[in-house]
Amino acid sequence: MEFNIVVLGCNSAIPSQGRHPTAQVVNIGAHKYLIDAGEGTQLQCAKFRQSPMKISKIFISHLHGDHVYGLPGLLTTLNLQGRKKPLDIYGPSDLAQMILPFLELSCVQLNYPLSFHPVKSTTRHLLVEEDNVNIYAFPLSHKIETYGYLFEERITYRNLIPEMLIKYNIPKEKRGEIAKGKDWVTPTGDIIPNENLTSPSKAPRSYAYCSDTRYMPEIIPWISGVSLLYHEATYLHEMVDKADERGHSTALQAAEIAKQAGANKLLLGHFSSKYGDLSPLEGEARRVFLYSEVAQEGNIYSI
Repeated sequence: MEFNIVVLGCNSAIPSQGRHPTAQVVNIGAHKYLIDAGEGTQLQCAKFRQSPMKISKIFISHLHGDHVYGLPGLLTTLNLQGRKKPLDIYGPSDLAQMILPFLELSCVQLNYPLSFHPVKSTTRHLLVEEDNVNIYAFPLSHKIETYGYLFEERITYRNLIPEMLIKYNIPKEKRGEIAKGKDWVTPTGDIIPNENLTSPSKAPRSYAYCSDTRYMPEIIPWISGVSLLYHEATYLHEMVDKADERGHSTALQAAEIAKQAGANKLLLGHFSSKYGDLSPLEGEARRVFLYSEVAQEGNIYSI
């Protein structure tokens, strides 16, 4: 199953250095999700061939402009393109109050169902359950109400052991039930436990999105063992006091989170416009967590 992330924008508040405000597309199987929608999101979607018409759900981390100002334009464009499919948007409780008046004052009458789902939690909680993915939200520590999101693959099948299927002469039409965890009852009534017939599937793949936030070790249990962690790294650690004051993290702090969480890989983002060259941020992170790299717009990160 396809599971990848397309970075549309990786800069912080001010678009500069050829970088754009935050937005990402998450592709999991047949599902396409958008995380955050900074200015120019729909243009970046077109540039990197990520059709907004296929997006079924949007997740907004918080209501600072560089994460949400692209949303009204995107919603309007979907309307002009004839969207009929429902669209669900998740985010802080005031998100609808921010977006709907804009559409109303612009005399936009949407031709597709639009639903806002307020996110409110002090711990990690299940937000969406799809056929092949669970999506969780968890709080972050920023200047305003902010949430991170965790996308975790749902593993519903175990691996069949071929020699055991032959040994017990299990017909093909029954093997699907075995893969889902059912025991096998032989024609003579003997019960063969499922663990004798199958082996565990590989660990589920996962992606955690953490932007914007101060250094927050409290999130570590919520993202433990994550396959790919995106964590903001607005500044180098020499500016740690400024980072904390503004509700942000340094590259070193992002790496500490990745290391302590046992992440497989760290993707740094949300860079201050003061940095043209991002290699110092990557270098700082790699001194703590080797498998770190800076996000590049347009790149596809497969999990």
